[in-house]
Amino acid sequence: MYSNDDAPLNGMNIYRNKKGQVIYYDRFRKNGYIISPEKEKQYRIYSNRLLFAVLAVILIGNFFLSWRNSFFVGVILYILLEVIFRFRYLPSCTTVPGFVPEKRESLVLQLSRIPRNKIITKILLFIALGVLLILNAAEQNYTDWGLWLSYGFSVASFFMSALNVAALLRSNKEK
Repeated sequence: MYSNDDAPLNGMNIYRNKKGQVIYYDRFRKNGYIISPEKEKQYRIYSNRLLFAVLAVILIGNFFLSWRNSFFVGVILYILLEVIFRFRYLPSCTTVPGFVPEKRESLVLQLSRIPRNKIITKILLFIALGVLLILNAAEQNYTDWGLWLSYGFSVASFFMSALNVAALLRSNKEK
């Protein structure tokens, strides 16, 4: 069984070479970067840089500043994290110049490698999130953009739960 830190890395720009090494493909520089096991924890943090910026916007907007100012702070935070990722973290990894990515694995295949109990937990949590977003929108009497944002995130949550159901079915087939 995997802990969160032991789960295999996956994502849009993650590939594995023939040696089984994890490689991050930078589309802008057309290089691959080997993510060594020692650097995986840092990669997991940087891979969530957009999430950190969105959370900062929500927290700052709710507690301190206007939404316009909090959005500005979130954009600045995202740019800062992106610069640190691209100009400090990636250069510290072993570079594979001219890396040509092989066929990308589907998201369902990547998710099917996660232990079954975690997939089931994610399915239930995404369904709960989708329902709670709709209930919250109704309870708060959201209108216009707040309502559409809640519905959009709810649909995305249900979609993620469907992807995890597909991954669970695939992992059951493989066993």
